[in-house]
Parts: sequence; C-alpha cells; structure tokens
Amino acid sequence: MTAKVQVDLPGRAYDILIGPGTLAEAGTRIAAMGGRKHVTILTDETVAGLHLDTLQQTLRAAGLTSAALALPPGEATKCWAELERAVVAGPEGGAGRYRWRLWRWGDR
Repeated sequence: MTAKVQVDLPGRAYDILIGPGTLAEAGTRIAAMGGRKHVTILTDETVAGLHLDTLQQTLRAAGLTSAALALPPGEATKCWAELERAVVAGPEGGAGRYRWRLWRWGDR
C-alpha cells in the first residue's frame, strides 16, 4: 500500500509517496510528469549505496537518463560549499541551469 502525504507550504505544496515499491515506480512516475528526459540526482553517499543503482535502473527503463552526485552524509554537508559543488560542479558540469525537483526515495 502506498500512502500519499501532502506537504502544504506558503504558496506551494507537494506530495510525498511512502510505501513498498515506490522506488521501483520512480522512473515511470517521473517520466509521466513530462518535461526533460534527463534527471540529476543529488543524494548522500549512504543513500546512494543503498538505492542509487535501483533508481537509475528504473529511470533508464522509463527512457530517462540520469547523473548523480553523492555528497558525504551528515549535517556538515548542509553548507554553502556543498550547495555550490552541487549546483556549479555537480554531475556533468552542474545542474544550475535546470529547474530542480527534489525527491527522496526509500524502499523499506
């Protein structure tokens, strides 16, 4: 069973999907949104070790390409230097010119 949780923020809202199999459905769901055929994935090294291969496989199966940047885990990574690295020098020369859509996937 997949649960959808809506996060309401001032001026915008987004949904979070939680449940078994959501990672396996990621490529299909992202492709259905339309738009670009390339996805930039920003994650930490721990999550990348657990889920990145699966995510990239499901993206490829849906006809999408991807590049990933795995940052060190922990609070120290949440700083301006790592943000700059992600936007300017990230995978394939950075993602700064693209519109960002943030995703957090877990398949437990």
